[in-house]
Amino acid sequence: MDEYVKNWKTFLPLVKERPDPDLEIDKFKCVFCHSTNVETSPQGQTLVGGGKEDDPNHVWTKVKCNDCWGVAIHEHIGNNTWYTKHSVVLAGIPSCHEGYVYTCAHCGGSVNRHYYLSK
Repeated sequence: MDEYVKNWKTFLPLVKERPDPDLEIDKFKCVFCHSTNVETSPQGQTLVGGGKEDDPNHVWTKVKCNDCWGVAIHEHIGNNTWYTKHSVVLAGIPSCHEGYVYTCAHCGGSVNRHYYLSK
């Protein structure tokens, strides 16, 4: 079994967040009030390379809601999309090797996930 998949099977029962198939890489919404009345501004991306259909780059875009004034970051790699604010996961599940903060499924507290390289 792939080590990455094995780690997710162990990790997902600990947190409330789940992959969200309704999130799209090219459609933006407010994760607080679900409005589509938002302004976006590109913030950055990695430069790994690849094509449009199989883009391995991590892309992030600032999303500001014009209805509730909430601000979040829309992130995606390939077809997986998630939203964060200050590294706290708000929707979806990240597929990036950065540390993120999730919500504990048992007590509602913070769960910090970090990636470590091992041999």
